[in-house]
Amino acid sequence: MPSTLFQYYFKRDDTQRALAGTRRTRKVITDPVQDDGQPVLFQTTLTHHSFRINFKNPCFINMLPPELLMEILSYLPSVSNLKVRVHADPSKLSDSGANDSEEVEDDDDSNPGWYRMGLAQCCNGYGNCLAELRFRNGCARFCSSQPWNFLDVLRVCKRWHTISYANPQFWTNIAIQNFDTVVRSLVLSGSLPLTIISSNSTREEKRQWPSLEALELALDQLSRVRVLDMFFISFNHVQWEFWTEPVISRLRRLPATQLNSLRLKLLRSHSDRLVRIRTETWVEQSFPALRTLELSAAKIYAPCALLVQSLTELSLVDCEAPWKSAADFLHTFAGLSQLRSLSITKTENPKDFDDERLNVPRNLSLPIPMDHLRFIELQGSFRFVNRVLSAFVFPLDSTTLKLQYQHDDFGVSFGADPDDALAKTLHLFTSYALAIPTGTYFNEVNLDFDLDERFIEITLSQPDPSGVSVQLKHTWTEANDRHAGDILNFVRQTSTPLFSSKRTASLIILLTGRFDEIAESSPTFTPDACYDWIAGLSALRLIRLSSQAIPTFIAWMVRRLNTAAGLLPSGDEEESESKEDAREPGSERLWHRRRYPWMSEPKPKPKIEPKLLFPDLRRLILNECNLGETINEDKDSSPEDILFSHLWLYLHAQQPELVLIDTELTHRMLHELRRKLYPARLDERSVYPVDDNPYIRVSHAWRDSGEELDVYTQSGRSKTVKSPPWSVLGDAGHGHIENDEGNGEVSAGKEDDDM
Repeated sequence: MPSTLFQYYFKRDDTQRALAGTRRTRKVITDPVQDDGQPVLFQTTLTHHSFRINFKNPCFINMLPPELLMEILSYLPSVSNLKVRVHADPSKLSDSGANDSEEVEDDDDSNPGWYRMGLAQCCNGYGNCLAELRFRNGCARFCSSQPWNFLDVLRVCKRWHTISYANPQFWTNIAIQNFDTVVRSLVLSGSLPLTIISSNSTREEKRQWPSLEALELALDQLSRVRVLDMFFISFNHVQWEFWTEPVISRLRRLPATQLNSLRLKLLRSHSDRLVRIRTETWVEQSFPALRTLELSAAKIYAPCALLVQSLTELSLVDCEAPWKSAADFLHTFAGLSQLRSLSITKTENPKDFDDERLNVPRNLSLPIPMDHLRFIELQGSFRFVNRVLSAFVFPLDSTTLKLQYQHDDFGVSFGADPDDALAKTLHLFTSYALAIPTGTYFNEVNLDFDLDERFIEITLSQPDPSGVSVQLKHTWTEANDRHAGDILNFVRQTSTPLFSSKRTASLIILLTGRFDEIAESSPTFTPDACYDWIAGLSALRLIRLSSQAIPTFIAWMVRRLNTAAGLLPSGDEEESESKEDAREPGSERLWHRRRYPWMSEPKPKPKIEPKLLFPDLRRLILNECNLGETINEDKDSSPEDILFSHLWLYLHAQQPELVLIDTELTHRMLHELRRKLYPARLDERSVYPVDDNPYIRVSHAWRDSGEELDVYTQSGRSKTVKSPPWSVLGDAGHGHIENDEGNGEVSAGKEDDDM
């Protein structure tokens, strides 16, 4: 469609407001006169079913010398992971099924989902299309994305076009689009080393697949290739051998003396076969320049010429490795002393790593020095991960650890000499924590307990994204639930030394699933066991709880407050006769109580200063919960076991800013939280009030100088929860509770002036 040029005159100050108005009302507000009387000219170009604004301002970048502009343009082809929107033709979209209303349900067609919406919003050009103006979330629903084509810079202006054609470095990145593009790139790049990056389109992208003829033409120049990066996803309607065979055949019969980086990233389905890499028949055997090797879904035969001493980055994903025994594995890495990054995941490791005792070759001395190693990612059995870590010596102060333990029937058994092996493993993590430089610390702890999928994952990160991080993941099967308690104990022993009680400021916990199924096989696997080892993080300022972590963690904090106050975990006092009553004879005590009835009334409980676990806590975030649900997993729970009652008790000891996200609660619960916290400390981001079930009411307990929370269920059961003796909140300054006709309903009072 030919471009249509629209010219408008705007005030300079009204430009942005007018553009926002076009998005909302599809109308353009115009004012041809500026404040100084001079019109400001800009143009809107309608192309490819979208629009963009081009102001008539001088192009300062074109004032640069040609040599400098040529240097800038030479970096553009190396830009990766940049997506642009391919806008749909709105004339081909029917009004049927499209809902433009603002009130839509989650399952409505106008809601593309958070994942698709996030992918669309990350793309350049999102929302500046006619589909977005016509339909709700139109750009995310009807438009698609594709990688940015760096050849678009040739169409910017004649100057850029001329400079790009005169710059050989610009054409070293071969774009596998069509045959003519590859021919032009090979000619204009001269004799410089080449970079070939190619991939097929995903389901979210609407672009043509790379030309097989163009790919073969580019691979014929393998002797000039410096970077070879192939990424293919296998779909049901295509086999990836059709695309990987040209790569393997060229590597088999052509030299690759300049190859610096080889990445064959292949995501296969269960029906696809592994790509066979047998380097014995390849022409190139030395690979003198190879630094990076990343293979996915490949069967590597030994000996492998790709495992050269010059490697600095090695990544194997879903592969059959060339080593058949632990001795072969250790011998291979003894010759890779220059490694900076090592990643082995989804790969079957030698089985003798799981023997009772590791068989170390006599001609190999352990541990193997890895002085340059900065990143380690290992996935395998419990014994494999620990024994590989013990076999390497790497800089503890600058190496990121990403370990995935897969526990089998052995559980956390180290085999022969378990005490010595356990001591070495714990010493490794303790030394790792002590080697962290002064001023460097892990400020965020992320815990993920997935009891349905059976895994525990802990991630420790630093404020500086470029700093080291630690990620430990432990998985097991349902058949090995008996080891869950021992696994949790090992997680505690290895992670606790890494915590900083004075510097760790954020704690994020996600818990899904039920404890009772695992606790039947492992009684020590309880919520208290999952949280007791983080009680020492006294400097926490933010806690984010999600899903089942909300009821279990808040109930755990209340139990810890009760225990610290000398009460039972439930908050009750142990029944015992007072010392005064014990001294008095029975008849004399009865006579005094009959004459003075007030003596039979319970004495007010003395207030106890609460011992807070996290005294510096400033924000508590609750994500995805129902405050009216019970926290117990059994069906015979009492009314006071609802989540709101435990949160109500906790707020008597500490009142951080409470953030509610995707939270369901009754109107009375919401009213009570507003009364206690005030708007300044209650952030209702997404709250969904429901019917009053259970029904609650809060009233004064005048005898105890506290409050009482009455909980009523539809089944007729009721329970009164009293404010705890460790409550530091008085009645003043926390709203006003009125007993309207004796029903004890809550009504918000006026806030104090000093608040």
